Amino acid sequence: RREGTTPPLAEVRPLRGAPTLFLGGRPDPATMYTFWRTKAADGGRDLRRRIRAFARAGVHLYSFLVTCAEDGFGWCRTAWRPDGSFDFGELDDLAKIVLTEDPDARMIPRLHACSPSWWDARHPGERFRFDTGEPLLRDVHVPPAPPRSYMISRIEPDPPRRERGYPSFASEAWREAMRRCLRAYAAHLERAPYGERVVGTHLASGDNGEWFLWGTPNFSPLWSVDYAEPFRRRFRAWLRERYGTVRALRRAWRDRRVTFDTADLPPRHLRETGHGMALRGGDGGGARVADCLACQSETVVETIHDFARTLKEADGGRRIVGAFYGYLLSHAFVPGYLQESGQTALGRLLESPYVDFVASPSAYTDRKPGGFAHAQGAAASVRLHGKIWWDEEDVGNVTDPALGGSRYDPAVRASLQEREWAMAATQGMAHWCFDIPGRWYDDPRLMRTISSLQRAAVRRLGEDRTGAADVAVVADERTPRWTNYDNVLMKGLTCDQMIPLGHMGTPFGTFLLSDLLREDMPPHRLYIFLNAFCVEPAERRAIVRRLRRERTTALWLSLAGFHDGTRMDPGNARRLTGIRLRSAPHQSRAVVRVTDLRHPATRDLPGDDRAFGLNHPVGPIVWAEDPGARTLGVIPYRDRSGLVVKRMDGWRSVWAACPVLPAPLLRGIARWAGVHLYSDRPDVVYADRSLLAVHARGKGVRTLSLPAPRRVEDLLTGRTITRAARRIRLPLDDGETRLFRLAPPARR
Repeated sequence: RREGTTPPLAEVRPLRGAPTLFLGGRPDPATMYTFWRTKAADGGRDLRRRIRAFARAGVHLYSFLVTCAEDGFGWCRTAWRPDGSFDFGELDDLAKIVLTEDPDARMIPRLHACSPSWWDARHPGERFRFDTGEPLLRDVHVPPAPPRSYMISRIEPDPPRRERGYPSFASEAWREAMRRCLRAYAAHLERAPYGERVVGTHLASGDNGEWFLWGTPNFSPLWSVDYAEPFRRRFRAWLRERYGTVRALRRAWRDRRVTFDTADLPPRHLRETGHGMALRGGDGGGARVADCLACQSETVVETIHDFARTLKEADGGRRIVGAFYGYLLSHAFVPGYLQESGQTALGRLLESPYVDFVASPSAYTDRKPGGFAHAQGAAASVRLHGKIWWDEEDVGNVTDPALGGSRYDPAVRASLQEREWAMAATQGMAHWCFDIPGRWYDDPRLMRTISSLQRAAVRRLGEDRTGAADVAVVADERTPRWTNYDNVLMKGLTCDQMIPLGHMGTPFGTFLLSDLLREDMPPHRLYIFLNAFCVEPAERRAIVRRLRRERTTALWLSLAGFHDGTRMDPGNARRLTGIRLRSAPHQSRAVVRVTDLRHPATRDLPGDDRAFGLNHPVGPIVWAEDPGARTLGVIPYRDRSGLVVKRMDGWRSVWAACPVLPAPLLRGIARWAGVHLYSDRPDVVYADRSLLAVHARGKGVRTLSLPAPRRVEDLLTGRTITRAARRIRLPLDDGETRLFRLAPPARR
């Protein structure tokens, strides 16, 4: 910082092994209470009570939904009027309520940016459009929320809905309009008496404010490529940047007539075509679709970067800025949804110097007691880039009968809170409590738990928070763009595989494939490549060099390495995995049956876990045919090798024909790779160098193993468990969470 400049109100800096939020120059645990809107009927009485409760718990950071223009859903009061003036009265009112009830408060508004209906009417050519040319109209195309949805519209009715369109993210006219609104918002903060208490902005746009394409509402199977003219122009400019010459474009698309001026967006039938095969073919249509989806995601990221830069320039960089993004590991449950969501360019977003944090709710797939809480994206990659992944905790739906949850149990709810907190704390994340219905934190026991966790979070700012994971789980953003929509494989590789990974008894970090090319990527004993289907030659060589240098173990799934960015070829897979693979253009059940129980990775495999997979036809059929590899399991197709291990030059390679490897098998592979296992039970384990957390799956006595002798204390009570030991024996109930502080052993 230059001498004489105003110090930042907030910034993100590294501290003791983790990116950390600093407020006014002091580190802060970054625990936040986020709420929707007040009820006019009670004058905000209940909201005021809840703010006081969080303040008593030591939480003084707040977020709420407002807009600098319009939010597009009727959640916030419109701020940008047709005459060009601005009304930030809702922001003023909410800030006043927060500061009245908590004088020590700091705020990070969630700022929605969508064009008002009057602007859309004046600029019809800037709206998102389907391939038919029809604009997306919310009342016409968006299905109502599911009956058991926990969205606010099911709890407190929204204002009357209006038929309205939505903007194209590629529209420069819309972006300039939003930049004007963002500058007006920033100027308002400079004038407002509470302006110094607003320490950041959470940018929100797209569906649900989470930067999904406007055409992906309520997880419906609406195909969402934007066919508006602004995006068509952006796509052609993007192709020029990517290919440079018409000759390169024609070679990639296998079209001798296409030029940068005639290249067009792929029609819907081409995007949906799959023929039952996992990857798009090499007929040119695959490259055309993959380019369109890449451009779409990068356009979303460019918009976030642009808006973040606008805010940073307006306030001199004094406040932090972030956005929801990067839902790579959890949104393949609807065909085509992940591919067309616009969420596959997190690596590009992390390059932005104007973005300080990325956020998502924790995954919804395994939230029940005894389940595995994890981020929906590559949180370890965000940490590696020196930014904060901000976890949205909204697990109240699990124990809310009104929303389809189980009977409310205070002990269960407190344990889920501890699990969510532990997930964030051990992975260098921040954490906010999202009170969607305005009642999830009314339980006094839960608030006592939050108070204890907040005190622990403050203490941990002075402790070593360096990660302790021996396992890196690697996801690729390019592969979904090449994956056909009608295939269940991507869901198995991400949504389904994450659950057993969380129950293998050891922590792991989730990275992007591109991180393995970075010099500061830490070494790991085991790399698990979820979906590394598309790996270009330079990336492939760099990855193999890393594996050899670290003398590590790699686990590859399915079509790992088959595509090199140009064409599919089993030879590409061999050059990456070291294993000779074969394929046939047919479908077969994606199941592996373990046949060799003498190998260290399989010898302790229970009978119920000796077969795994999707139990669904998947193509192409792929198998190993390598005399240098040892077969541990076979696939139904002619009993070909479907699970093999092979010793390479300085490293070891494991390949499985299909995903959803069970936790015991993952545990066996990890043990063979030299990974430290904290538990040999299917418990959820989170750990860094000073904190160990276990969330029990099933009732019984556990023996937790530590990498080295440590002094162990109960994190919340301070009670000493052991002064110097490598093992802890303790009884646990199903769904119980225990948190332990790890310290150097006491001297004798």
